[in-house]
Amino acid sequence: MLAYGSNLIYTNSTNTTPMFTVLLRKASGAGYYAMAGLPYDPVVQLSTCLTRLSVMEGRTLAIATYNTKLDDNFEILAKDPDERRAIETGMRSVEQRIEADMDPYVAARQMDTDEIVGVSELRSYLCALVEMSYQYTGYRRVKNPRIWTMHDLAVLTGGIR
Repeated sequence: MLAYGSNLIYTNSTNTTPMFTVLLRKASGAGYYAMAGLPYDPVVQLSTCLTRLSVMEGRTLAIATYNTKLDDNFEILAKDPDERRAIETGMRSVEQRIEADMDPYVAARQMDTDEIVGVSELRSYLCALVEMSYQYTGYRRVKNPRIWTMHDLAVLTGGIR
């Protein structure tokens, strides 16, 4: 799986064709990056009103934040009621803050998505974007030129095998 994800990330970071990203439901973590998310500079990124956009889900970030205070089943280790309550409150606070930030309208306000469209309008948006892409110049800025893969081995080694 890592090899396929790596190939997707490499392809998205080096291709010169116009990319349109459509976020239907959830977009978070490495999957968002591998599937041509905003860091790979798509021409346009569309979201639906159901889209949830974040680097990490709220519950996942809460667990990561309080990892040293949790067991293998993500249960709180502390026995003291006050300490347990403080950890629960902290985890709930982190989760609620991230969940609020995942709202598509918040993402649009922060310019993390270009447009929020209804699912019924999606086809007409994509048809228009495809028509416009025929006039595309072929130039696309690569955000991270340091990303290499085995496909670039000849370049890296100067043609030596």
